[in-house]
Amino acid sequence: MIDDVDDTNHDYTTVFSITHSLYNENSFIVDTAGDISLADGSVFVDRSADRVGIGTTTPSYPLHVAGGGDIGMTNGTSTWYLDNNNDWFNIGGSVNRVFTLNTNAPANNFYMLANGDVGIGVGFSPSAKLDVGGTLRNTDTITSSWTGSSTAWLHQGLVLESYNTNAAANSEVGFSLVNSRDNLRWDFRLNDNGNSFSATKRNTGGNEFNVYNTTTDFRNARVKMGGVTVFENGHLVTASSRELKTDIKPLDTQAAMDAFHKLQPVSYEYKAQKGEPVVGFIAEDVPELVAMPSRKTFDSAEVTALLTKVVQEQDKVLSQTRKELKEAQEKIARLEKMEKKVAMMESILTNLALDTSRSTKEKVSLNQK
Repeated sequence: MIDDVDDTNHDYTTVFSITHSLYNENSFIVDTAGDISLADGSVFVDRSADRVGIGTTTPSYPLHVAGGGDIGMTNGTSTWYLDNNNDWFNIGGSVNRVFTLNTNAPANNFYMLANGDVGIGVGFSPSAKLDVGGTLRNTDTITSSWTGSSTAWLHQGLVLESYNTNAAANSEVGFSLVNSRDNLRWDFRLNDNGNSFSATKRNTGGNEFNVYNTTTDFRNARVKMGGVTVFENGHLVTASSRELKTDIKPLDTQAAMDAFHKLQPVSYEYKAQKGEPVVGFIAEDVPELVAMPSRKTFDSAEVTALLTKVVQEQDKVLSQTRKELKEAQEKIARLEKMEKKVAMMESILTNLALDTSRSTKEKVSLNQK
């Protein structure tokens, strides 16, 4: 049926309408404002606002769909799907989801700029190709194939950098850990033939930790940490160049002797290594001269210097004692020699006295005759 009766229920001023005679419902209405209503308002065209409503006669957007169903768009191959029940928007349909967003996610949680930078949890201003404001999780392998310097921000001030000099004479690959908040940086490098690995704290002027295979500078060194080098034969050496030191002065002899007498060698076992006796010192008990600032560690090299000074002093004393002993022995030898001479002279004098006495007796005897 076609009529022009106004629809007071929907506040229409009807130009004409098409009504279903069986169900008495307006199937198609055009009002004086040019608005169009289909199926009793199931589809509504707001001519004045250029909006289309599906399930609503008051559309708020150019296309406003109201209702509890799902929405899908497809060209037969690709599908865009809005799952109303689960608050999902995805590409791929309700089963084969390739890309999914939950509409209950925080506002502006996923954002892509016109330059291609993508932000997750950083609002409207991602500052990298992928800028994540939260914790990343990976359950597979992450690889990179670029050369030169590249940066990946991992968490707050922590940065992971890929580095490759890409030079035949000095090719290295590695990465850096940077905490920009505290201006701390560690560089980790592996050279092109795998002979060395280094971990360097930036701006310190030297490597803090190195692992070597075979190099000219460190011969057969395996590990180098700061000024300590450990060779593959177990030999350990420490940096001791004059170039590394200042305020050099001789160790005071009396201070060394006093510290030496205060040392308390003990036997003990580590709590984590029961049944393995060790001899050494207790860090809290060693004298101040060789104590570490924390009083929890101990440097045996300092005791070596202390003992060297004590032994040197004892050697001086021993040398002086030997000299004095030698002089005393020589004096004794001279005295013994003089004693022998005196004894000889006494013997001569005794014999002389005896001869004189005998001669006198003989003369007296002759005179008496």
